[in-house]
Amino acid sequence: MKIPVFRTPRSMSMVAVDLMLHGIVVADAMRPHNRLLAGELREELGIKPDDTDDDRDFLLHLSCEVDPAGEYGWVDYYVYSGTFPMDPMRAKELVCAAVRQWGTVGKPDYFVAKLNP
Repeated sequence: MKIPVFRTPRSMSMVAVDLMLHGIVVADAMRPHNRLLAGELREELGIKPDDTDDDRDFLLHLSCEVDPAGEYGWVDYYVYSGTFPMDPMRAKELVCAAVRQWGTVGKPDYFVAKLNP
């Protein structure tokens, strides 16, 4: 499984493409930026907030603390139901592993972690 990790994403379309390809992305950015990003991603993916269809795709915007907290702290991540291949509740452990892998290569602006779930 591949999980893209962004440091303050600048290209909305790049993040949306990665979500459509992998079903999950991690964004290491300030919390207000990530809230705005969630709304923009929903729009980019065609997810309407007032849609009541139970079978529609959805985007989860979640946060978690990655240990060691002094080195990684909190990160936000997005799970797109249309392409995420497993239960979204398993995403947290994958996100933590992806962030640690990103840290081992120096935390570049863009990195794709490769995991065996």
